[in-house]
Amino acid sequence: MILKHTYIIIFLLIISCKSPKNSTEKIMNTDTDMNTKEMIADGYKKGIIVASKKEGDCPYVIKIEDNDNTDYLDPVDLPDEYKKDGVEIWFKYLPSRRPQRCERADPVILNNSTRLRN
Repeated sequence: MILKHTYIIIFLLIISCKSPKNSTEKIMNTDTDMNTKEMIADGYKKGIIVASKKEGDCPYVIKIEDNDNTDYLDPVDLPDEYKKDGVEIWFKYLPSRRPQRCERADPVILNNSTRLRN
């Protein structure tokens, strides 16, 4: 009888110690979703830095994708730390009165830009 109870206790301990791998991923995705909602609520836009060396292109633009629409912004005052192709950033901006340097992007002035990851 004692042996039976011991096996049951050991079995329950083994089951309770195992946690699914996806639980951590779900928590991280929820945190990311919450951060995204907070950033959007605070007026931030999410964009990706796109570098170009083509003649007539801006050296760096921010690509913004909203649903089926893609826009490009020419950040007049982009900090050096963001001047890397593929960097994802959250940022706020104001339109700039500066003339366009390239055809596909409108000039903007960044304020409160925040880097996400490389």
